[in-house]
Amino acid sequence: MKILSTFRRRRGGTGATSARPWPRNQRKTAFATALRAPISANGTVDAQGLPIRLGLTAGQAHDGQIADKLLDHLGPRTIVLADKAYDADRIRSLIEEQGATPNIPAKSNRKWKPCFSKRLYRKRNLIECFSSKLKHFRRIAIRYDKRAENFLAMVQLASMRLWLRAYESTA
Repeated sequence: MKILSTFRRRRGGTGATSARPWPRNQRKTAFATALRAPISANGTVDAQGLPIRLGLTAGQAHDGQIADKLLDHLGPRTIVLADKAYDADRIRSLIEEQGATPNIPAKSNRKWKPCFSKRLYRKRNLIECFSSKLKHFRRIAIRYDKRAENFLAMVQLASMRLWLRAYESTA
């Protein structure tokens, strides 16, 4: 059984600089606003937390817009773990048409609640771990690249490095 997960990582910004340092109580809010950036990296990771597919969307765009691209090559007997943003009938049917099983928590306004396993959903932390590993690469965390194509290329290079790090000692 393969477990496939989806993630969304918003790029961090440098923020506004000032002559005086921020007060301590405003540091958390400044970090949260820096994460609301105009570009978001989306992707799928496998059961080991290694990236399989990557894509970029606008920061204000909904996650479901890129779901067709990220989830179009699923194998049978694959469990797809995703957050509530992917809870749409269209996305669920796309997953089920390929023989995979969606394990997505239902939105609060959904009238029909589909099956959901909290035990399987715990594995979704692999997505957050991968997002954290991407932030270890300074160029991605600060986003020096102005163009989206260059930023995606750097995310792909960082992903390749994570793959190499995972399999370098198995030869």
